[in-house]
Amino acid sequence: MVFSANATNLVGGDNNGFMDIFVKDLETGEITRVSEGIGGWDANGPSNLASISADGRYVVFQSDARNLIDEDAAPSSSTNQSFTAAGLFLKDLETGEVKQVNTTADGSIATYTFTQNAQISGDGTKVIFQSSGLLVDLPGLNVDKSGGHGSQVYMKYLVTGELALLSIATDVFQAFAGASYPTLSYDGSVFAFGSLEDEFVENDSNGAISDIFVSTGEVFSSEHCPADEALIGSASDDYLVGDGASNLIRGEAGNDQIFGKDDHDCLFGDAGNDEIEGGLGDDLIEGGAGDDVILGDTTLSNQTEGGADEIYGGDGADRLYGGFGADEIYGDADDDRIVGDWGDDSLYGGDGEDVLYGEEGNDFVYGDAQNDLLYGNDGNDRLFGGDGEDRLFGGNGYDVINADAGNDVLHGWTGNDTMYGGDGDDRLFGEANNDVLSGDKGNDFAYGGTGNDTFLEQGSLGLGNDHYIGGDGTDLLWMNGTTFGQVSINHYDWVHIQDIYAGDLDKIKSVEYIRFSDGTYDVEAQQFYAGTLDYNDII
Repeated sequence: MVFSANATNLVGGDNNGFMDIFVKDLETGEITRVSEGIGGWDANGPSNLASISADGRYVVFQSDARNLIDEDAAPSSSTNQSFTAAGLFLKDLETGEVKQVNTTADGSIATYTFTQNAQISGDGTKVIFQSSGLLVDLPGLNVDKSGGHGSQVYMKYLVTGELALLSIATDVFQAFAGASYPTLSYDGSVFAFGSLEDEFVENDSNGAISDIFVSTGEVFSSEHCPADEALIGSASDDYLVGDGASNLIRGEAGNDQIFGKDDHDCLFGDAGNDEIEGGLGDDLIEGGAGDDVILGDTTLSNQTEGGADEIYGGDGADRLYGGFGADEIYGDADDDRIVGDWGDDSLYGGDGEDVLYGEEGNDFVYGDAQNDLLYGNDGNDRLFGGDGEDRLFGGNGYDVINADAGNDVLHGWTGNDTMYGGDGDDRLFGEANNDVLSGDKGNDFAYGGTGNDTFLEQGSLGLGNDHYIGGDGTDLLWMNGTTFGQVSINHYDWVHIQDIYAGDLDKIKSVEYIRFSDGTYDVEAQQFYAGTLDYNDII
C-alpha cells in the first residue's frame, strides 16, 4: 500500500517537516519511506500523489524536492534535476534507483512544466500523467508538432523511454479544452481521461460539461489550426474580423487589427505592430515580428467570459494578456509585459527583460533569460526566475519561489511560502506567515519577517557565507547534513556559526534554534540537545 503523510514518526530520521511518500507491507507491517534524498538525506521538498505497481516494486510520485536524483552535487544544486513545477519520479524499491519520468527518449528534462496525476500500469512498464508547458516541444515525441491548450495527457514507456501524446481529438492536433485525471488498464493498453473537449467523438454536444473518454492510445496527427473560414490580410494596415465560426486569420505585413470573436480561432499577426483579440473560445494567437498587443479573451462587449488560450508574442516588445481561462502565454524575444489575468495560467518570459503578472488563480510564472520581474499575486503560485538577476514577488497565497541563477531578490509577501535562491548572492524576504527560505549557493541574505520561519542550509556551510534574520516569531536554522561538532558558535551582536574545517561563516540574528543532523542548539540558552526533536517541540 502506498500513501503520503506529513507525520514524522512513521520511520526513523524523518526530520524534513514536508509531506513524504510511504509504502506499507500489509503482511509484515513494515513501513518504508520512498521520497528520500540522495545519500539518505531528507527530501528538501514535499512529495505526494503516488501510485504503485501491482507487485509493489515501482512507485511513481510527484515531488517538489530537488535532491532526489542529483548524484553530482549537493541537494541544493540543479545540475541533473529540473526545476519543474512538481517533478515526476519513479523509484525501484528493490534497487533503490530513482528516475525522473517527465523526460524525453534521449534523457532531456522536461523543464518548467506542471506535471501531476500520474498512475503506473500494473505491470510497471508505463506511466500515464497530465502535464502543461513545454513537453510537446521536446524531442522523442511520436507526434508531428506542438500545439494545444491547457493540460494534456501523456504516456511514458519506461522500457524504451518513448513519450506519447494521448489527448488527440478529431480534426485538431491537441485537445483545445485540455485533458486531465488520466487512468489506465493493468498493461496500459487502454486508458481513460476527462475533458471538456467536444471533438474526441462525434455528436458530443453537451457543451461545457466534462466527459470521460476511453481509448486504446492510437495517435492521430493533423493540421494544428483547423478552421471553417480563412481570412488573409495584405501588406497594408488591415482590419480583420472573424465571425462565430472557427477562423484562421493572418495579418501579413503592416500594423493590423485582428479580432477572432467566438469559437476556436487561429490568429497570426505576422510582421508589423499588431493588435489582436481572440474573443470567446480557446484560441491560438501568434503576434509575429513587431511590438504587438494581444488579448486572449477580453473585448469591449464581453469582459466576463473567455477560453483557454495559447499566446506567443514573437519578436518585439509585446504586451500579452490572457484574460479568462487557463492560458499559456509565451513572450519569446525582447522585453515583454505578460499578464495572466483570471484562471490558472502558465507564463513564460523567454529572452529579454520581461515583466510577468500571474494575477488571479494558481499560476506558473517563468522568467527565463535576462533580468525579469515576476509577480504571482493572488492564488498559490509557482515562480521561477531562470537566468539573470530577477526580482520575484509571491503575493497572496502559499507560493513556491525559485530564483535559479543570478543575484536575485525574492519576496514571499502573505502566505506560507517556500523560497529558493539558487546560484548567486540572493536576498530573500519571507515577510508574513510561516515561510521556508533557502539561499542555496552564494553569499545570501534571508529575512523571515513575521511568523515562525525556517531557514535551510543544505549540505554544509561551504555553499557560501550567509546572513539570516528571523524577525518576529520563533525561528529555526536547519543545517541539514551538518553535525554540531563540525562548527564553532560564538555569540556577538550576530551569532557566528563557522565551519571548523572549511572556515566558511554564517551569521544569524533573532533566530531561536539551530537544528543539526545530530541534535538541536538553543541559541538563547546556548545549550545543545542531542538527538532528534520533533519540530512541534521546538516551535
